[in-house]
Parts: sequence; structure tokens; C-alpha cells
Amino acid sequence: MNPLEICCKSGCHQQCTKPVYNELVPPRPTHLNSTVSSTNVNIMKLFWSSQYQNVTNTNNPIVFILQIRICTCQMFDESYATKWQTLIMTHEFGVNLEAFEPGRLYQFRIAAVSIHGTRGFGLGTNAYPVDPIKPSPPGPPRNVIDSLWRLYSSGKISLLLRWQPPLRSDLPLTEYLIIWSIDHGYLQSDGHSLEALIQFTQTINAERTECLLNNLKPATSYKVQVKAISYWHGYGSLESQPNTIFLSTQSIHPAFHQQSINPVQVYATPNTIQPQTEFTLQSKSSHCECGTGPQSLILKKVFYDDQKLKALLQINM
Repeated sequence: MNPLEICCKSGCHQQCTKPVYNELVPPRPTHLNSTVSSTNVNIMKLFWSSQYQNVTNTNNPIVFILQIRICTCQMFDESYATKWQTLIMTHEFGVNLEAFEPGRLYQFRIAAVSIHGTRGFGLGTNAYPVDPIKPSPPGPPRNVIDSLWRLYSSGKISLLLRWQPPLRSDLPLTEYLIIWSIDHGYLQSDGHSLEALIQFTQTINAERTECLLNNLKPATSYKVQVKAISYWHGYGSLESQPNTIFLSTQSIHPAFHQQSINPVQVYATPNTIQPQTEFTLQSKSSHCECGTGPQSLILKKVFYDDQKLKALLQINM
């Protein structure tokens, strides 16, 4: 059907009225011919001269409007294609096209316009190229950093993860994938880290470059990965290599530090010290010089260090 036809519904019937053109209006393009350059497969020539050979430019100058629409897909699908956009307006009967990008299919149409009017655009060409170049996955996200740590009364920790988009991507990014898990620090025989049994994931729209990680455990090491994802219709998702960082959450316990004290100390006035607990040690040998009888063992201090309970003892000689 001619796109310039006007149709009206009347009950169950539809009546269409075809436009009446002046004879001087240039004909509607029926088809476009195309050839690929023999020297460069990325250059294609479109031409439409055969239909307009009898048109005299001096008496009736014509402007040709070439339009394009693009589908980021493996097989052309109109529902995923862009709207028609004007690519060029020219008096010539052909044009050279180049700079075709991977993962995209292109369709063209043309209209002939003169001072007397136009009969509209012709039908679109077949999708070009026939076999689209497979796009590469996007590059990894850059400069992944952690910031804005928060400690909650429940003992859990949250942090804000930030990054920058990849430097290259054949297709538009659709989302980011964030993966985090506890890092146990174990290595496999090939030198790679042993993956945790439980992994947490979250997807973020490609317009955002930050993500909040919640419910992290205190005093725990984590492995965090960020991937960039694009989508090729008819094929599926294309994932980048991950950008990986390792981070450790802080302990919620107060830090105790052992004082620098000689393990065995002799005080000049031991009576001024009130021991918390006193033990009696009996030497196993009465023939040793040190085995002269019972000795006092005093518990001086109990403290918590490096997640271990420790004690400082004093022996009264």
C-alpha cells in the first residue's frame, strides 16, 4: 500500500483513496541496487539511476532523500530497529556508505522530491550485511573502589562500591553485574583462589556506576567483582572480564594490646601487689637447683588479642 493513501473505516468495511499526482511529480522509488567494494568489504555503494534515466534534471530537478534504520541484532527485527532517520540528501544517483559497526544490521529507503511534490518513500532494502559481524564483549569496568562504610547496631556492615564505565564496547551497555563472596584465602593447585560456596549477586542499570553492598560480616575478607554487560538481540548477553578487588571489613570488638612486660618479673616489694589468683607449682625434681620447694604463680592480667584469650603470669622466685 502506498504510504500516502488515506483509508477510512465505515462499519465493517474500509475504503482507501489513492493520491492523485501531477505528472511532473517524480516516480516513487521501487528498489535500490547495492554493490560491495572489491577493495574494502566495509564500503557499500547504493544506486538508483536506472529508474530516473529519463528524468531531465534541468527541467525538473530532483532531490533524493536517503533514510536509514539500524537494528542491534543478529537477525533483522523491526520491533528492535530504530526509527527511520535521514542519512543524506543529494542530487546524485548513488552514494558510497561505510563505517558499518559490528553487531548491527542496516536498512535503507529513498524518496524522490521535486518542486512538484513527492510520491513518498519506497520499500526498505534487505538488511545489510547478510552476515553481521559478531560484536566483542565490552571491556571491564574501571577504577573499582569502596567508600562510605557504615556499621549498624546489628553488627552488620554496608559499603558503597563505585566504578567507571569500560573504555570500549561494540554494543551499548545494558547493565552491570556485581558479585561478592567471602574470601577464604585458599589456593587451588593451579594457583587460583578457591571460590566460595555462596556468592551474592546484584544487577545495576548501565546508567548507574555505584552499588550498595549490605549485610557484610565484620572482621571478614571479601572478593568483589564488577562486570559490564551488553545485549545482542537474537544471540544473548555479552559479559566483560571482571574487575576484581579484595577488601576486609573491620572488627566490631575493641582492640586489646599486650603491654611489653618481661614474662618473669621480681618485685622488690611484692606485698604491695594484690594478686587476683595464686597457684602453687611443685617442682618435679628435688635434685634440681630450681626444685627447692613450692613457688607462687600469680595471674597478673587476662586479655583478648587476635581473637584469642591470653594471660600474663608472674612467678615469685
